[in-house]
Amino acid sequence: MRTSVATLGVASAIFWNFVSTPLLAQEPRGPEARNHIFVELGGPGLLYSVNYERLLSGGWNVRIGCSSADLFIAYASCFAGGSKLVVGRRSGLELGAFLGLLELRRFLFLEADPPATGAYAGLIAGYRYLPRIRGLSFRISATPLATTEGVAPWGGISLGYAF
Repeated sequence: MRTSVATLGVASAIFWNFVSTPLLAQEPRGPEARNHIFVELGGPGLLYSVNYERLLSGGWNVRIGCSSADLFIAYASCFAGGSKLVVGRRSGLELGAFLGLLELRRFLFLEADPPATGAYAGLIAGYRYLPRIRGLSFRISATPLATTEGVAPWGGISLGYAF
């Protein structure tokens, strides 16, 4: 019997989500997850980013991330930011801000010589879920970007692992 790759991928994701999440009848054991790594599509990294986040007390967290691409656009960006869960302890409304640096080398067929560099900032407003002990995390948020040229609407969605 042939099984498609998509079916196998979905079954694997469901299995790992079930294995990494404690059942409601269980009392979670072990220390609370304080570290968080995730990949975000969109968001502060523009097209995508790889991020590390440290969870602090009181619902606060700080994060750093980097992104680089060489497709129809050639760029590199790094950013840092912080946010707070204002509703809920491990999931709910998240509000925050970030500051990033960008180096743009090419956009479509236009080369930038020398590369254009600049800073950008933005806000974060969205929903996030983090497991208490460890496991898969999820975030979806609006992240409008601001530069000296103006403000652009933007957003992001992320999937990661808290440990």
